[in-house]
Amino acid sequence: MTTISAQRVSANTCDDVNERIISDMQRRIEFYALHTELIEERLEELDREWDVERAIETLAPSETMLAIVMAMFGGRKWLLLAIAAQTMVLTHALQGFYPSMPLWRRAGFRTQREMAEERYALRALRGDFDGAVDTSQGDGERAMAAVNAARM
Repeated sequence: MTTISAQRVSANTCDDVNERIISDMQRRIEFYALHTELIEERLEELDREWDVERAIETLAPSETMLAIVMAMFGGRKWLLLAIAAQTMVLTHALQGFYPSMPLWRRAGFRTQREMAEERYALRALRGDFDGAVDTSQGDGERAMAAVNAARM
């Protein structure tokens, strides 16, 4: 069974971890509502941040290459590691599950969608979108309006 692409990682993540990731983002948006002069720097940080997919896309081929090298010197049994690594990638692609993903999510790795929501909220705070955030509101209300605009 396949899951919706945009939700496959969060669907395979514990609710408490998903909630922590969302609340951490909301706290950051509240901070940047008070410190709008730092928004550009945060947007640049977001451009460099690795998402959970990139971590998987790096780990799985590394495991496969290691298995191939080990098979060359230590016997064909090492090819089982390559098969296992690629099977996990296929499972992740179809269902969103990857064995080490819970560790990465607890460590703070987010999905592209979660990062895009923060990026959009920051840009709304900065005033990039007409009417997305009412500038006459207080900082807390502006932050929540930016988060709500990003989640639509």
